[in-house]
Amino acid sequence: MKSFCHYSAIPTMEQIKSFEEFYEIKLKPYLLDLQIQNRQAGHWGIALVVSFLLLIPGIILGTTILGGWTIATVIILLIVCVYNYTKVNDRYEDNFKEQVIHQIIDFIKPGLVYKPGKCIHSTYYKNSSLLRSYYTNYDGNDLLEGSYKDVDFQCSELMVSGNARNSNIFKGLFFAATVNSGITGGTYIWAKGAEQLPASIADERYRLMPMPDIIEVDFRNDGFENHYSVYSTDLYEASAIVTAEMMQCIMDLKRQVGRSLVLSFVAGMCYVAIPFNGGLLEPNSGNPDNKEAIKQYFFTVLLILSIINKLQLKRLQ
Repeated sequence: MKSFCHYSAIPTMEQIKSFEEFYEIKLKPYLLDLQIQNRQAGHWGIALVVSFLLLIPGIILGTTILGGWTIATVIILLIVCVYNYTKVNDRYEDNFKEQVIHQIIDFIKPGLVYKPGKCIHSTYYKNSSLLRSYYTNYDGNDLLEGSYKDVDFQCSELMVSGNARNSNIFKGLFFAATVNSGITGGTYIWAKGAEQLPASIADERYRLMPMPDIIEVDFRNDGFENHYSVYSTDLYEASAIVTAEMMQCIMDLKRQVGRSLVLSFVAGMCYVAIPFNGGLLEPNSGNPDNKEAIKQYFFTVLLILSIINKLQLKRLQ
């Protein structure tokens, strides 16, 4: 499993020292029991595969009385294995998130609310207009919400897709923060070449979710505009938000996460979408005592909070 935060920024010695102490004192006591639970889930997983494979000889012998009994027995065994694997694996994942992920979050920023089975509401996703394709499947987990540096925020992993084949629309971290009620329009910062604009009237009506009329903003900054295109409902507001300093902040954050994030400022909110392939805060499928994997969860939470720092969102209030 690859964590989202395999990013290029090098953690400070203070952060590393802090993690080492936290790991030894807070996490290590729980890891032995989690290892046992993970092995139990693995054993049931193996039994599930074996019972499924046993269906083959049962089907081959299906025309005989013996074959009928064989198939019935294997089906019962398969049901038992599915039930137990699901039960044990769900318990392992729930305990891992409570005993490891939740503790990491509380250690880094006490007071944040963590809801492993919830995701950010689709209203935020739609209002951001960062990804405008109509979707049929909207799912996610690992909702994290609270306040940091006096900025209220929430974020989660999202998996958004449509009906068509290969219709993955977005998979990654989606972040929303309240910044300034004085921002009444919408300013959208899309990756160059991936602007969410209609190619035709039909696109606007049938393929893309609606948004206000916008115009492109030219900042005459090649270093930034080689990577991003900015569109807005209000040129003055866009200029006040996307300053030279903000452009540098966005580029710094892009380098830190090592991928092409997109963001928007709409009706007092800041939205950030960062694509990634691996799980955000999912348990390691191998050894739960993998110290390097746990370290990545630690720095993932730090990175989520660094969105507020890097974009200097407090200054927009």
